[in-house]
Amino acid sequence: MTACYPLGEDTTDLGHTLTLRNVAAKEDAGPAGMDDLQCVFREVDVPQSILDHIGQTRAMDGIQTDSWEGMNVRWNYHPDSGLNITFTDQK
Repeated sequence: MTACYPLGEDTTDLGHTLTLRNVAAKEDAGPAGMDDLQCVFREVDVPQSILDHIGQTRAMDGIQTDSWEGMNVRWNYHPDSGLNITFTDQK
């Protein structure tokens, strides 16, 4: 799906899914950092409205979803475990 973080791709669906786990977590941070996340955002052309939605997500909000132009995104956030986000290309 993207050259930003190839290790996050799910190989079971031929590269149509990318998951980044524990981004910017206080405890047990995942291998992807904020630079990786920003790169993915640019590569898949996430609209500003969705970036705002992601940035405003609180732990109590649970799992959030959104989509644009054949791309689905699903995420949750907690201050301790960071951002867990999955992009799925439906094209």
